[in-house]
Amino acid sequence: MSRGLTLLEIAVALLALGVLALFVVEPFVKVLLASQEMGALENALSKAQEVLEGYRANPPAPTGGCSSPTALEGGLAYRVCSYSEGSLARYEVRIYRGSELLTALVTYDIPGRGAQ
Repeated sequence: MSRGLTLLEIAVALLALGVLALFVVEPFVKVLLASQEMGALENALSKAQEVLEGYRANPPAPTGGCSSPTALEGGLAYRVCSYSEGSLARYEVRIYRGSELLTALVTYDIPGRGAQ
């Protein structure tokens, strides 16, 4: 005579699957999400470098402030800022997630010499 699964055996099997999901699937999902976030940040840094290269090639006059945010993938955005500091012009590309500043790339220019 074949015996079916009891309700207790089914409950224990479901509990075991829940524990497996907690300790195996959740960390995997976290790693996957972190990987996607790093990809978006790498793309944002590449864009910031591209913007600064343009400023090095042809430095505009400093505006004394920052541009409006330009949206990027992954919920990131960048702003371009330029300031006059004595005889130097400072150009920054700031990368944000929401209102949180993640990083900034900076270059300087001595007028008449080209960006450094």
